[in-house]
Amino acid sequence: MNLNKSMIVSATGQAMFGIGGPKTHKTAEFKGYCVSLEWDMADGEPVMLIWSPLGGLGAGVFGVCLSSAGKYANPDGKPTEECFMEAAAALPTLGRALIRLEVSTLVDVIIQFLPDLLTMPPASRASRLEAKGKGILEVTQTDVNGKVISESLL
Repeated sequence: MNLNKSMIVSATGQAMFGIGGPKTHKTAEFKGYCVSLEWDMADGEPVMLIWSPLGGLGAGVFGVCLSSAGKYANPDGKPTEECFMEAAAALPTLGRALIRLEVSTLVDVIIQFLPDLLTMPPASRASRLEAKGKGILEVTQTDVNGKVISESLL
């Protein structure tokens, strides 16, 4: 299976996720899905990206961010009702049929890799700075005497 599908970009064209590849924390295949644990390039938040190699060219990627991981499993590690609802809603995006078996399979994938998402280390400072890229606006604040108080690159 192709664990380096492509790149997801924001509306401004800035890279947000690599979807597999060398900068991920972990990639795996499980029950017909590809899983990539990586960091959001904008803010460094850990995220689990799931896609189906069987979904076809128009298929997308489903993501679970660390900040929303609690809605997918209860403290016992069992899937919540919301996990089943989110999995069902994600199936058309993944190019899969909306049937009970597919929902259960996707829920199994989410629950299998949720502990790995929860234990991911923070993104390195170097990778966050690299993802931030070059600024497009330089702002310099001066006092009444012309002395520079602060400089920022936005």
